[in-house]
Amino acid sequence: MMIDERYENLVIKADFDALRANRMKAISQEAVLEFSNVQEKTSSWQVTIEPRGNFRRSVCVDMPPIRIIFSKETLHEKGFAENYRKYRLVTHCLDKPESEQTLMKEYWAYKLYNQITTQSFRVHLMKVTYLNTADNTATTRFAFLVEDNDELEDRLNGKMKDLWGLDKDALQATSYQNMVFFQYMIGNADWSIPEYRNLRFIYPKGSDKAIVVPYDFDCSGLVNAFYARPNTNAGQQQVAQRVVMGKNARGKSSIKPSKKFRYLTSKPWSFEDAAYLKASTKQEMKNYLADFVNVLRSDKKLQRLFAEQ
Repeated sequence: MMIDERYENLVIKADFDALRANRMKAISQEAVLEFSNVQEKTSSWQVTIEPRGNFRRSVCVDMPPIRIIFSKETLHEKGFAENYRKYRLVTHCLDKPESEQTLMKEYWAYKLYNQITTQSFRVHLMKVTYLNTADNTATTRFAFLVEDNDELEDRLNGKMKDLWGLDKDALQATSYQNMVFFQYMIGNADWSIPEYRNLRFIYPKGSDKAIVVPYDFDCSGLVNAFYARPNTNAGQQQVAQRVVMGKNARGKSSIKPSKKFRYLTSKPWSFEDAAYLKASTKQEMKNYLADFVNVLRSDKKLQRLFAEQ
């Protein structure tokens, strides 16, 4: 389904007191979703919601991340594909202005990778009103939806597999190089190929090499959520420190940035026009990415960081 671009506002009616209280448990509950598009037409859906996220739900005490599950019957009734039923809603986490800006930065991390490759999760920014049926109070915040796994599979014409213990040789070279270079660009060390952490592996039909698709960029230097901690096992001393990650990342062949990275950094960043980002947030993001641009423009630095040792 991937929510239509016409839909800009979302209302979720549910018992959010229960959701927060049970956020560390795999407990589902009924909810009602109401979408409103720019023509102010409203569509109502009966859904199931549940808290998600291995770590985020423990620290996001005001609004944990949510999984929204549509029933096949409802999707069929409304004329949508029945396969695409589960969407991750990345929420503001805490009722603080800086938390919403953190969410925006992670949204733009996804969007930047979308500009590098279509082998990436698509996201959709929304203004969400959480109507708490427990006390009839409402809170409105930004959030973004992440593409359903099945939809990503179909779009990439492949099958997603949960696999541990892989190394880079099991992955398509271009996909692997794009992923590693992007993670370096945003300063993200919160991922692992052999540990299957914050990555998805999709095998295209007829291929024994997987496409690797990263997600969850909240602990990157670009986003730097309040709960982010450095990955000391990767050599990080602080979250903002960039490190070359991945088993055999410096392996038998050099990692070379695709032309899309050079094109992306040759013009103003797309997030600079975002009205919902504070000027200070934009400048912070630009400053952080400027160091990456300097590396990208220096063959010597690229060789030192990514070439075979």
